[in-house]
Amino acid sequence: EIVPLSSQVLKSDQDFRFELRYKITQDIPVRFGISIIDEKSGGSASIIDDQLRGPNGELRLSSTSKGEYSFKYKLPLKLFNNRDFYVKASLFKIEGDKSEIVAYIPDEKVCRFAVRGGEYDGGLLRQKGEWL
Repeated sequence: EIVPLSSQVLKSDQDFRFELRYKITQDIPVRFGISIIDEKSGGSASIIDDQLRGPNGELRLSSTSKGEYSFKYKLPLKLFNNRDFYVKASLFKIEGDKSEIVAYIPDEKVCRFAVRGGEYDGGLLRQKGEWL
């Protein structure tokens, strides 16, 4: 499950924080992945895909033995325009270079959040390119 730790309606100068919790019933190596998705896109593409990483950016296993686990996540919203978003997560069994989904959060249990209060300029992100 994904549990919000901050307000679910935020301004773009704030951070959205949540905790990902899961229970594993077998001694198997697993890694989770999250996706941040724009509501208006209909879930067709994620804006951000992320996984647990070590200090040098390498992918890290989130657990190898049965038990209950939780991980906290912070998403700075400074690049986000006023929109509605949600977070989904999947749990992958890892065998060498291969991974297989063993659990996921269904659409009716995703964690929703919204960015409000800034000047909306039409794009999904506030970041602009540079004219040369």
